[in-house]
Amino acid sequence: MVSLINVFASHDYDGSNNTIITHELMHTMSAKGKYGQGNMPEHPRDYAEPWRDPLYPQAKAEIMGGRIPVTAS
Repeated sequence: MVSLINVFASHDYDGSNNTIITHELMHTMSAKGKYGQGNMPEHPRDYAEPWRDPLYPQAKAEIMGGRIPVTAS
């Protein structure tokens, strides 16, 4: 499989670049994206910490979810 990844050429983006690279690499190993309508993670399937209390804001993202849910919307 081949993956084309657009990342930023700045050390300020090292963290987000590494997350994007890992996410796309996982796709090449048959991992499916974990997001529902509007490309937003769905609870509980797509949350890194679906048991968290309070639920929001989440502190982490599920790597295939692509986003950190900070509110219900």
